[in-house]
Amino acid sequence: MSMGDLVPRNYTAFRGVDFRGEEINITRSPDALNMWKDYRKTESIRTRPELELLEEFDTPVWGIFYYEVGTQQMLIVHSGTKLYKLKGGSRTEIYEGLAPRRSASFIYNNMFYFKDGINYLEYDGETISEVVGYIPTTSIARRPAGSGTTYEDVNMLSPYRKNTFLADGEAVEYYLDAQDIDSAYTPIVLVNNVQTQDFTWNSTEGKITFKEAPPAPLTDGQDNITVTFHDVRCNRLSIHRAVFMALKTTVSGENTVGYITYLHKLKCRYNKFKI
Repeated sequence: MSMGDLVPRNYTAFRGVDFRGEEINITRSPDALNMWKDYRKTESIRTRPELELLEEFDTPVWGIFYYEVGTQQMLIVHSGTKLYKLKGGSRTEIYEGLAPRRSASFIYNNMFYFKDGINYLEYDGETISEVVGYIPTTSIARRPAGSGTTYEDVNMLSPYRKNTFLADGEAVEYYLDAQDIDSAYTPIVLVNNVQTQDFTWNSTEGKITFKEAPPAPLTDGQDNITVTFHDVRCNRLSIHRAVFMALKTTVSGENTVGYITYLHKLKCRYNKFKI
């Protein structure tokens, strides 16, 4: 055998490589560039599968996400300032105006959620829109003078909140759990589940004044007045800027509720999903 002749060798029980340059053990190879062992199917040494070009973009790709809804499977790609759907060999632009930075996503209740530090979007495979925050009921069993029980946290994603009251049949002034509310937004008031407009409100004091005293509830101890109002201090932007997220779900009875914790400047913010 002369120098440079090809020497065939049959490797068994492959153990990896040996770069010593000496006589190589029969279970090792002196050169295994782009080689790997298939442990699952053939138990053999194979060349590494090559990469396949699926799509080319002219702008930097900041995120690639897999999304499956129903029978549809697709890739959602954040490239440049646009969001694309890749499905069935075609590319469709679904949103424009994104931040040119690394983005994040998660899936909840079959809905695709996307964040880039500026936008917070939800997508169902057909329609994309800004996330609308759940409207929390922050206080229940409130008395007209204002005392009550704290129920849910304020949602940083929603400028709205609800208070429920237990009418006494005599009082006409009802105080909310917040002052300096939005004077440009007329509160939505329900009395015994029927909307009424027979009231005025003082945004500075956070006070609702009825023209006539609402009746006491038909069921003792059951709140019968609901007020939905707009809190101008909502800081939705602080949530938009956060891109690090942790999803937690809790089950209460038949309802599943999702909470997202956002980390931004070492402070946690929460969003309770609308289910």
